[in-house]
Amino acid sequence: MELLHRERSSRSRITQRLTQAVLDDVDNVVLIERWIARQKANYKPNSKPSLELHFPNEVTGRSISRADYDAHGLQAPARDVHGVKVTLHYVQGMETPFIVLISTPEA
Repeated sequence: MELLHRERSSRSRITQRLTQAVLDDVDNVVLIERWIARQKANYKPNSKPSLELHFPNEVTGRSISRADYDAHGLQAPARDVHGVKVTLHYVQGMETPFIVLISTPEA
């Protein structure tokens, strides 16, 4: 049981590090700042931008392509992916006015 807990804890730290890297990426910071400014000026509750970042030297997860699934069903091969996609949600009144809605591995 402790081994499982340590493994989950380690994965959680990796996920947190990769998510933070997406948020800290220079290009993404500009996109986030522009989105926050637009939300402050004209709040749109359904505005949930997604940001991506590629990590060429790090496996961020595994995925099955739609084409492979269509061709092979449950026997479709999973492939390593090297990207992360982060979706944000605006929250008024917070010092950092957004939360990470979801962070997922991406091809």
